Amino acid sequence: MKRYQLICLTLFAAAAFFCACEWDGPTALWDQPYEEAPGPSISNVNPAEAEAGVNYITIAGSNFSSTDENIGAKVYFDGYHAEVMAITSTEIRVRRPNITGESTIKVVNLDGFNYASYGPYTVGTAYEPYGDYDGANAFTAMTVDRDENVYTTHMNPRSVYKVTPDGSRTEIGLVEKLMTDILVDADGNLVLLFKNDEIHKMNVTTGEETLWIDVGEKVAFGDFDSQGNLYAGGIKTDLVVVQSDETVHLLGTYASDRINAVRVYNGYVYLLVDMNKPDEEHPDLAIWRHPILDASGNLGPAELVLNWEETGEFAESTPADFTFDEDGILYVATDYTYPILMVDPSGPQDILYKDIIPTEAQTLVWGAGNDLYMVQGDADILLRIFMGKSGAPVYGG
Repeated sequence: MKRYQLICLTLFAAAAFFCACEWDGPTALWDQPYEEAPGPSISNVNPAEAEAGVNYITIAGSNFSSTDENIGAKVYFDGYHAEVMAITSTEIRVRRPNITGESTIKVVNLDGFNYASYGPYTVGTAYEPYGDYDGANAFTAMTVDRDENVYTTHMNPRSVYKVTPDGSRTEIGLVEKLMTDILVDADGNLVLLFKNDEIHKMNVTTGEETLWIDVGEKVAFGDFDSQGNLYAGGIKTDLVVVQSDETVHLLGTYASDRINAVRVYNGYVYLLVDMNKPDEEHPDLAIWRHPILDASGNLGPAELVLNWEETGEFAESTPADFTFDEDGILYVATDYTYPILMVDPSGPQDILYKDIIPTEAQTLVWGAGNDLYMVQGDADILLRIFMGKSGAPVYGG
């Protein structure tokens, strides 16, 4: 009995000792007060509206969640997830979303349960189908004159259509052979190329087709310079120069190669060339340029502009055509998911209206105003893309 009492007294004394000591361990999480992180806020969006030509939208504010390792916030336009390109705690840059009209912008921090709203914000229309084509007759070529009339040629039947600026379309004639390119001359008539020695013209009023000149080579694509000289090429034809006085001569550089597109810009002739025998200095597929030396159309040596193997995700696609805007940015039509590659000589390459323009781009021609016209090859329809800027000068008509 005494032994039992002794044990009880010992245990009681030990319990009293421990209860008298202060607990200095960590406080349980459930006992700590919740401190909510400051929520994001949006103070400004630039531009004020996403009009024609806007490829990116910048959202300014505070408390945007970001780390050096990853993007810590998502941006939505009425539920549409916009691609975030760059982010800091005070600024987020996103791609133009594939929506139109008014929407509410929401920035959602991923490290909390809060978000910021801004609106209404207006996103304009990026493109529209043009000319009321139904996709029943495949396009072969397209051009635009100085009055913003669009001319298209087709496969079967070989019709030539004119689309006036109000969008109405009429057939102006039929061509003898399958067209590969169509231009407008200084008189406003159509210059017809169809992978043949002969180059024809068509009167846009009467639809009459006549022989213009026999160049002795099967040319398929071409363009005029400011002096009225025509530069044309095709498959193993070399580059043919038709001077304004109709004298014809060859450049002597591409006799065994394939020229897929020709454009004149800022004193140069640009060529999309598929090399027959590529080497280290001459890549398989590339855009080259030659300086125009004089009024007779004599050209200087080739300069490499764009090696297609160095276009990143576009390298596995096939380029079909190209054009320039007023600032010298190069636009390349491709069969890639995002059909138009933008190449800025002073900056990195980019994608025009990513996830907005449908694939595939077959032909690109700038109009007289601020619109870029694109033949969508897989659907055989014509699109008018609103750019908010002019194209480079076009010579001829």
